[in-house]
Amino acid sequence: MEISFKDITRIIKKNIVFIIVVSLLFATVSFFITTFFIPKTYTSNLKLYVETNYKTSTAAEDYQSIN
Repeated sequence: MEISFKDITRIIKKNIVFIIVVSLLFATVSFFITTFFIPKTYTSNLKLYVETNYKTSTAAEDYQSIN
C-alpha cells in the first residue's frame, strides 16, 4: 500500500478543524499553566576582572591579584 501526497493532503483537509481546535486548546492550557502555576525566577551572574597598572614580578602574584 502506497501513500501519496494527495492522500496526506486529503486526510489533513478532512481533519483540519480537529487539528486547529486541539492546537488552540493546548496553546491555551500551556499559557495558563505557565502564567499561574510556574513561579517566576530571575537569576543573573557577574564576573568582574580588574587589571592593575603596575607590573608584578611573578605569575603567582598576578593570579593572586586577580582573585
